[in-house]
Amino acid sequence: MLSEYNFLVEPIVLKDESIKISIMQGFIDDLYIVLSIHARTTTIALALTGSLCASLILIIIGVSSLIQNPPEVHKVKPRSQRLKNRILYPEDCFTVRRLRPIYPRQSYGRNIAEGTVTQYQSGKTDAISLSNCGLKSIKRSPTDLNLSHLQLTACPARLGFLGPQLTSLNLSSNKLTELPPEVGCLVGLKYLYLRGNQLTTLPHSLCHLNNLQALDVQHNLFDEFPSCLPHMEGLQCLRIDSNSLTSIPAVIKSLYNLREFSIAFNQISHIPEEISQLRNLQVLLLSHNMLTHVPSNLGSLKHLVKLDVSYNKIFTLPSSIVWCSRLNTLLANHNRLVKLPEKIGHLFTLKEINIQCNRLSYLPASVMLMDLKVFKVTGNPLLTSAPKANEQTCCQAWQPLKLIELSAHVIHNQQLRWQPGSLPTELSDLLRSVKFCIHCDRPLFISFIQSSAFSSCLNGTQLPFYQFICPYPNSCSFKTEYFSLDVK
Repeated sequence: MLSEYNFLVEPIVLKDESIKISIMQGFIDDLYIVLSIHARTTTIALALTGSLCASLILIIIGVSSLIQNPPEVHKVKPRSQRLKNRILYPEDCFTVRRLRPIYPRQSYGRNIAEGTVTQYQSGKTDAISLSNCGLKSIKRSPTDLNLSHLQLTACPARLGFLGPQLTSLNLSSNKLTELPPEVGCLVGLKYLYLRGNQLTTLPHSLCHLNNLQALDVQHNLFDEFPSCLPHMEGLQCLRIDSNSLTSIPAVIKSLYNLREFSIAFNQISHIPEEISQLRNLQVLLLSHNMLTHVPSNLGSLKHLVKLDVSYNKIFTLPSSIVWCSRLNTLLANHNRLVKLPEKIGHLFTLKEINIQCNRLSYLPASVMLMDLKVFKVTGNPLLTSAPKANEQTCCQAWQPLKLIELSAHVIHNQQLRWQPGSLPTELSDLLRSVKFCIHCDRPLFISFIQSSAFSSCLNGTQLPFYQFICPYPNSCSFKTEYFSLDVK
């Protein structure tokens, strides 16, 4: 650069010293700028190099310390001991496929604990948070969740966000007082077990569980029928035993897919007639209530297999029960029955009858038509001494029928519908007390022949039976001897 300046000033003769000084000063300034740029670049390079060296030194020191002092590995207790102490570790949440109940109890569905949560608190657990298990990172979402017998007083947080793949949820035997509405988000749920809690109502959001098939709310504190139940049309099994219910609403008819309905151990005094519209019902359990009668149209339940009305105050069973052609078990013990339907022997599929502790004196002769495996009649004031052979009771036999009896025959034979109060009292009483001939199945009202005798049943026990026979000329009383025991 100096040569360049010499080339510029060489043809000129500078006589003024001030000009020379100015030119030299400009040269010095340019030289300073060049030197300062190189200095700053060098400083930055040195700083970066020092930082990298310091980081590398720290890494080397950390690795060497880990090698010399390795961390202590947490020793997981054996699975049996963890279950005994009711404590599960996070790794158990997604590796345990089947988890046996902590305490022996009755099995409801499949008690699988896939996705069981961790108990982080010591002592008794008040709540369990599913969020602590990292639900967002679950690779295999749980399909069955068993949280029973954990003394829970509140439902786990985020319970309604487990996903639609959850099909079974068991919260039985806890201390729950309410169910969070977000449970209605579990749209894939098929089995919900809530027995043994302190629930008084159910959230209306359960109506959205269209796939729910079984609901168990036994042993709770319900004093009225939950309003959401009639809207759960897909329900097939409903158990609401051991509560404080006093009635069943008529809207129960909307549960047309119901197959098992258990409402025992309550305070119900009336069963609505609409229950006969549950055409698919197979098991009906009404024991330990305050019932005085059974719906007269019970025979509409064509698929009914088991009927339990024991421990009530029932005086008579409806004659329409003989239309339950698939009935296999009839439990009516500890009631106030004074008679059984005369045509009960036409239930040829019936294998078990329990009518202990009632007020029966005689049994209908049609019982001898049945192929029973279990027949319990103890605790009834049955006649113990055999009456005279072929003892008969004839009520106005051989006389022309009265007009009122003819009217009853017409109404019965043509199956005319009538309501209480629409007919004279005497006529309506006749229709309610209709009897049937044991041989020709003809309806009998006033004129009939009653025959009673002792006959052996099942294990050879002598039991009193009665039968009604037509008294008309050329009828069954002339074709067949009274109480012909050719009926087996």
